[in-house]
Amino acid sequence: MYVTGWVLVAAFVTVVAWLGSVTAGPRTFQIAYAIGCIGYGLIAWTVWFGRQRWGGCLLACAILRLVPIAVEPSDDLYRYVWEGRIQRAGFNPYVVAPDDSRLIELRDEYWPHINHPDYTAIYPPLAQRLFRLMAAISPTLFAFKLMHVVADVLLFLLLARWLKRRGQSSDRVVLYALCPLTLSAFAVEGHLDSLMLLLLVAAGFADERKRLLSCGFLLGLATLAKLIPVLLLPWLMWRHWRAGLVMIGVIGLGYLPYIDAGSALFASLTRFGGQTDMLGLGFSVLSWLTDGGLARVVGIALIGGASLYSAWRSESLADAMYLPFAAMVLLMPVVQYWYVTWILILMPLRPRVAWLVLAGCMVFYFESGRQLAEFGTWTLPGWTIWAVYTPFVVALVVEAIVARRRATRSDAIRPAP
Repeated sequence: MYVTGWVLVAAFVTVVAWLGSVTAGPRTFQIAYAIGCIGYGLIAWTVWFGRQRWGGCLLACAILRLVPIAVEPSDDLYRYVWEGRIQRAGFNPYVVAPDDSRLIELRDEYWPHINHPDYTAIYPPLAQRLFRLMAAISPTLFAFKLMHVVADVLLFLLLARWLKRRGQSSDRVVLYALCPLTLSAFAVEGHLDSLMLLLLVAAGFADERKRLLSCGFLLGLATLAKLIPVLLLPWLMWRHWRAGLVMIGVIGLGYLPYIDAGSALFASLTRFGGQTDMLGLGFSVLSWLTDGGLARVVGIALIGGASLYSAWRSESLADAMYLPFAAMVLLMPVVQYWYVTWILILMPLRPRVAWLVLAGCMVFYFESGRQLAEFGTWTLPGWTIWAVYTPFVVALVVEAIVARRRATRSDAIRPAP
């Protein structure tokens, strides 16, 4: 079963490498993704419930990421390269958008492919510094994608060490590393989130070793890679207020070089979140109950509440991450498939079937590629939200019922004092 699972996952990345692009054959990609998920399920079952051990597991996970390395990445990488180049030319990416007339002389063959060219930068300062560094080394899509693949490999290597520190088998890292969604997000499309996740895992490892000041420093860097980890600030302040101040200080210093942008620092972030919605389950429900504007406010309040509740109840960073990150994925107006990786990094530590089901059901997200190929617009049919989330919700309910019954049985067999 274990070997069969590996073969099916390897078949998935091989087919994607042969296609050369996710959008080159959307249906073929979806079929390959589904086959990869079947293989992943076999591996997860074996590792989760069995005693499978393979010394070359980590090396094989790394090698597997090289198979689709030449596949055309996400169009987000055109923006990564662009923002690195304009910084080297002396422009602040939070001030000037790609279509700004002041940047005409910098336009190259990548420029027509930049998404949302009227938006200024949305990615935080550490990401911007990395874009600038990579633009100096090699301003190419391949180099930028390779950087994120390397970050992903370092991530699961460190995750394996974290597992060992917790007394768990490092083989459980495959619950993250071999998921077709993870492979698609980083090895295939090269999204930036791998950097944030690497820093989050490093922070979790530091917390496991009781080095909370280092944890605060790393959480600050993670927030500067992508803003999501700011939700962990209440937990850190509750646990060790000095470490919380370190996190705040790192974030503040990170934004300092771009401070001349003023309020424009977050203009694109608020604009994108306020005008767009796609595949947001909680947002769709809230919008059905009320208007879109209020739905966004309620969603933000619920995410904030999840962050505070998690800070109060959680002892470790691994525990503190789950609830606010899950709330983000379920309540944001826009949910891209790679956002699920924010939860997948926790699966080797505490597996949850429902989220593995959601990762598999994200095969329907790639209907957007078929829509683009056939109709020239990047959209999702209305039925996809039900196809993606219905199995997830059912699995979530079943998990809750099973957990409740196990707790009841444990209470029943516990000897009376």
